[in-house]
Amino acid sequence: MLLTFPENKRLREAFYNLCRTALDVIPVFGLFAASILFFGVITLKFVTGKKLVYSNGALYFNDYFDIIWDLYVLTTTANSPDVIIPAYENDRRSMCIYILVCVISNWLFMGIITATVYNAYKTHLGNYVTNTAVRRKKLLNEAFTHVATGNESGIYVIPLSDFIRLMSAAFPGHDISTNVMLFHVLDKDKSGALDEPQFSRLSEYMQLHFEKIRMSRKNFIKLLPACYKIVMSPPFQMIRR
Repeated sequence: MLLTFPENKRLREAFYNLCRTALDVIPVFGLFAASILFFGVITLKFVTGKKLVYSNGALYFNDYFDIIWDLYVLTTTANSPDVIIPAYENDRRSMCIYILVCVISNWLFMGIITATVYNAYKTHLGNYVTNTAVRRKKLLNEAFTHVATGNESGIYVIPLSDFIRLMSAAFPGHDISTNVMLFHVLDKDKSGALDEPQFSRLSEYMQLHFEKIRMSRKNFIKLLPACYKIVMSPPFQMIRR
């Protein structure tokens, strides 16, 4: 569904940026996993033969994979006491291992991972926006080359009539009044025709959503009651006639 429906275009763009970001973050995750495996070996040597148990009677650090999982829990959740207390009650010097795990694997690597994800995603998103803008400008320049006609001064421009025909063909859902409004917004110098720099800004305004609002008599009475009374007064109607 995410990759099929056209209305999910922005979701697809975010998904592709996340995929590209994941490739940049994989080395950092690899270092994080290597640190967990390294501390797992040290912890295994420390607890071997001590037969420690949790408060519920379950074996504490039963095997290497159990150690890896508990160290992962220690670095990614708030369940630190559940992992630390059994070893601390047996030998307080074991706190050194857990402090190193928290400092290196949790605070250091989690900070690096967060910064890497942010910077990578920001970079990919910026590149995507830049490439999209360049591609749109290139397409608009090509369209201008095919549609523009020379005026009396020899400058290639797009008059209002050609602009309306172009917009009607490209966006059939737009009515003529919307296309005319867009033309006059782009026509800053009020020359009645668009040159290439003016036409190249069309994509900026096409991102806007236009709505028509028709004011009825009820809206007029509600918003401007005093003016309505004046307009509907007998003296004003007499002057109008």
